[in-house]
Amino acid sequence: MVRGYIFLAQGKTPGATDKALRLNVEHAERNPNLTPEQKEQTIEIYRKVAATLKRLEPSKENYEMIVAMKDKLAPLMDPN
Repeated sequence: MVRGYIFLAQGKTPGATDKALRLNVEHAERNPNLTPEQKEQTIEIYRKVAATLKRLEPSKENYEMIVAMKDKLAPLMDPN
């Protein structure tokens, strides 16, 4: 629940990790300063990081539940 609330507070939605991965891969592929080997290595790193972050991303159902309960959760998540 906490991870999902943080995800929401950061303005992210389910699928954000996939979108970020796609954008980073596209950027690496277009980067003229990288050799083909560097591009491959960079893309592999992006994929590994994305795989880790994907495990932290809430499911669509959990995210919808957190959105629905946001006002009730806010005092618990940020008591200040």
